[in-house]
Amino acid sequence: TQAAVDKSLLTLRGREIGTEAGRLGVIYSVKQAYYALLAAQNGLVLKKKILEKQGAVLKQIQATYDLKAASLADLKTAQLNARIAQVDVASAIHDLRFARITLATLMGRDPDLDFAVANVEPANVPVATLAEAVAAGLSRRAELKQLDLSLKSSGVDLALARGQGTPTVSVTGGVNLLMDLGTPLSPGNTVTIGVKVSMPILDAGSVDNQVKSILSQSHVYELQQAQLRRS
Repeated sequence: TQAAVDKSLLTLRGREIGTEAGRLGVIYSVKQAYYALLAAQNGLVLKKKILEKQGAVLKQIQATYDLKAASLADLKTAQLNARIAQVDVASAIHDLRFARITLATLMGRDPDLDFAVANVEPANVPVATLAEAVAAGLSRRAELKQLDLSLKSSGVDLALARGQGTPTVSVTGGVNLLMDLGTPLSPGNTVTIGVKVSMPILDAGSVDNQVKSILSQSHVYELQQAQLRRS
């Protein structure tokens, strides 16, 4: 009974971890979409400035070319740079629209709605070294937490299996009170005590095989943990 309770608590904890992982996944998706839109906004502003600069350079080169002070190669290069800047602006507009649609979809808003996001202050880095960053990241991984629960569940199964291979003693007892309401005699009572000893001597090796199977499965969980941490 205790094993069933322990495993039920582990199952509950596993579902809580899954729910929390799902909630964090939604939060991270929205944050990522927000920063993607912010980066697309800033990128478009930068591309427009580059386009203006290349346009001014092209006008300057065109004027000097008309005065025979610049070569045809210089003019073609300026025209090419201006055209590349135009393509970059068009690409940045496309990226901005795609990022806006992604965030609007996550927010449940109209994907065709034209809106912008505000600049945010850079987040404080919660760690100072790479090792701390790796440790912090691993501590939040739901897969590792689930494998840890699986190991604990195997531990419960292992204790239960080993318990089946050891002698068990159960004690029962009771008291019966006998009273005769028709006579003034003192009541009598009966005390019963029972002891039951179970000796699982002959089990055809089933308990041992069960223990080995659980240990093997626990080893698999440990290997999966190690592989996840490396990856």
